[in-house]
Amino acid sequence: MLVREMVAATAVSIVAGSLGAFAGVLPFAIVKTGSPLPAAAPLPYVVPVIVGIAVTLGVSSLVGRRVIRTALAG
Repeated sequence: MLVREMVAATAVSIVAGSLGAFAGVLPFAIVKTGSPLPAAAPLPYVVPVIVGIAVTLGVSSLVGRRVIRTALAG
């Protein structure tokens, strides 16, 4: 249950962050290069998304497991 909630929160964060980042970078790319293509470079986008997913799911799973184990023991 906890992991499903974190996946949903991560997905919403990725969509909102992507829209915000693209809206901020697109005008700058057009002014500097005359083209919107530099704003859509895949590698600078994908790397932070993968790191964010790994950190979010890893930390929440470990902490959630520890909290549940402690609650069951106490």
